[in-house]
Amino acid sequence: MSRKTLFAALAATAALGLCTAANAGPQAQPYDPDGVSVKVSLADLNLNNEPGARIALRRIRNAAREVCGVAPSHPLMKESELYWACQRSATDRAVARLDVPTVSALNATQARVQVAGR
Repeated sequence: MSRKTLFAALAATAALGLCTAANAGPQAQPYDPDGVSVKVSLADLNLNNEPGARIALRRIRNAAREVCGVAPSHPLMKESELYWACQRSATDRAVARLDVPTVSALNATQARVQVAGR
């Protein structure tokens, strides 16, 4: 896989499928994890330094938001839990596929901070 352009397979887990189904209502289609992806361009970034890694991670997270849909309005609902699981899983899988140590380390650090903040 090119490190310049990441085809982020952001269809991460069954949680994403559940998020999609929960948001779509009773007529939700079966979730196809291989059919959901967002192209994330990283060609203009130096992924081996922290500023470039931060921008790459932000773009990956934005793509995850696009795939996972709109966050539920009530933070205590089960749908909210599924939405955030979708976000985390999609981001983690895309970062793993990218396989750049700087981006991976930054993602791991920020994930710990987010968990501690909840």
